[in-house]
Amino acid sequence: MARALVLAVAVLVAAASLAVAPARAASFVSVSGHQLTLDGQPFYFTGGNAHWLADTGSSDRGKIDALFGAAQSIGMRVVRAWAFSPAAASGGYDFSLLDYAVESAWRHGLRLVLALGNTWKAYGGPELFLGDAAAGKTISDFYESEDARRRYRAHVERVTSHVNPLTGRAYKDDPTIMAYDVINEPRCPGCDGGQLAARDSWLDEMIAAARASAPNQLILTGSEGFFGPGSPYVSKNPGAGAACEGDDFEEDAKKASAATAHLYWRTVEGTPDRAWAKVGFDDYVPFLAARIDLLEQVAGGSLARPFIIEEFGLTERFFDKSQAAAAAAVVLDRLVRSKQSGGALAGALIWGLLPPGSGASNAAGYNVVLDGGAAPSNVGLGSAGVFVGGGGGANGASSSHNASSTTGARRRRHLRLSRRRLSEGEDIRAEDTLDAFRRGPQRKQCADARASGWTFPYDFGRATGVSAEAVKAAAGGASMSSLFKEAASKL
Repeated sequence: MARALVLAVAVLVAAASLAVAPARAASFVSVSGHQLTLDGQPFYFTGGNAHWLADTGSSDRGKIDALFGAAQSIGMRVVRAWAFSPAAASGGYDFSLLDYAVESAWRHGLRLVLALGNTWKAYGGPELFLGDAAAGKTISDFYESEDARRRYRAHVERVTSHVNPLTGRAYKDDPTIMAYDVINEPRCPGCDGGQLAARDSWLDEMIAAARASAPNQLILTGSEGFFGPGSPYVSKNPGAGAACEGDDFEEDAKKASAATAHLYWRTVEGTPDRAWAKVGFDDYVPFLAARIDLLEQVAGGSLARPFIIEEFGLTERFFDKSQAAAAAAVVLDRLVRSKQSGGALAGALIWGLLPPGSGASNAAGYNVVLDGGAAPSNVGLGSAGVFVGGGGGANGASSSHNASSTTGARRRRHLRLSRRRLSEGEDIRAEDTLDAFRRGPQRKQCADARASGWTFPYDFGRATGVSAEAVKAAAGGASMSSLFKEAASKL
């Protein structure tokens, strides 16, 4: 009798645990027109970047579970992480923590985007794939080198075909892995036409390799969302030099399952009309809103692709927490509006997530320490309010490059120069300077040539009718976790 009672209790406990368990990945996220879909329904998501997940020097199983538990509790659905290391070029990548992260994500009802490489030195840059031939070379040589391509393609195939001993499934067969970025931020700064052609050919080859190996998962370029020099939207870039990066929002999106962008204040370059001072908070917030509006419109219109904001955030090195929260609220508001209208903007991933109680250094200023117990904010994400002013929403008639909306915007107040004029200080330059391998001198030469006559696109910013001060008053007092929880409740 006692044994029967114990068994009955065990069955009830098991049933209860199943009842409250998060929805675990059983189907692959796919694409239908300009939307991501899951089981035939539109799929919209919030989430964040945790590039460190598989780094044995800064991560462990407890940290992974703590992060995923907090993320799941505030409604996040996707986490983006690195799936490469300096050893990847030689075939020595350590899968141990990544295997655990995939299994833990499944248990917590989350999905992953795995970046397979990096343009930058962190965790191993392209020069490692050139091996002994890297001396004196630049990133354009990486794109052109057949040997480097062979090594990189082998890494792509090694990751996608790897069998996770904790799940018994190959990565390519696991719906928990939503997508792969073939590389993070595939720039070719200051490259000429032939070099850009090699870069585009490299992307084509790696996308084809990833698709052949993992046909059921989304394949992305990891691009940052700059318009190329031939785009009709090139004047809407965050600076004259953005067209010199070798990143092309439209052309890259055509290659991939979805368009991507990485939205940061640091890419909004100084302009001659401001004596080359970087823009401040007052100008950045409406520009951010307008840039999202335009990127979504292009993605969902002529490109017919879903649009994912893979990275965003406002650094606390130069702005305070309330300003960072206000900028995040603008991004999340645009995501909620997209869900409401069936738009192309499918998800937004903030940089960068840390689990509760983390004491990690915040030297870069982007850390977001999750609070799993946060209550949802009530700032009105997706309502008319301060996030659209009189200018309309992400999919409204007042698109940021529409002449009629620009005319209407002129009746509004002119955006002021920020009271906090941020100069090109050494700390800013150190963050953004490209080294010789990443063609810093060539990029500067290109940017200087394009800067003649460039002015910050005030009409682009004003078209949204967004006031930075009003957004900060509404959302600046909310925590990041509470903002994400409100957004998740509306997706």
